[in-house]
Amino acid sequence: MVLAGGVAVALLLLIWALSLAERALEPWGDSPRVLYAGVAVVLLGLGTTLVAVAVGANRVRIRAWRFSNRVESLLYVLSCLAVTVPLAVGASNSLAASSIGEGGPPLVLVALGGMGLATALTCLMRRGIRLGVIASVILGGALMIVALIVPR
Repeated sequence: MVLAGGVAVALLLLIWALSLAERALEPWGDSPRVLYAGVAVVLLGLGTTLVAVAVGANRVRIRAWRFSNRVESLLYVLSCLAVTVPLAVGASNSLAASSIGEGGPPLVLVALGGMGLATALTCLMRRGIRLGVIASVILGGALMIVALIVPR
């Protein structure tokens, strides 16, 4: 029961992290983009940690999952698309709409993106927890670099 609660909290944290990452990529003229990105990275780390705990506790059962390479590849592709769509919608929002809090992806797309992120991390951690943690660190680092470097 505690493990199911941890997975639910991890999912909520990853959805929240994706929503803040989307806001960090919006073309706001005066927004605290780096703050949004920083909080998103912290939430991504917390969500990844909870997924790692859940995968570690159920390692035998999760490793027993048998996926063909095609199915696993399809899961990765769909997860990447689910994460990319809300980020792309947020980044392509107009400056005028973004500055007054309008536009951006609907909550359903952000939630699907967070679930896709959780699915991808779980599939990576199924092979090795280190892989999921490395992927999470790379994603967080890329978000911070983009938030710091990309012109407004």
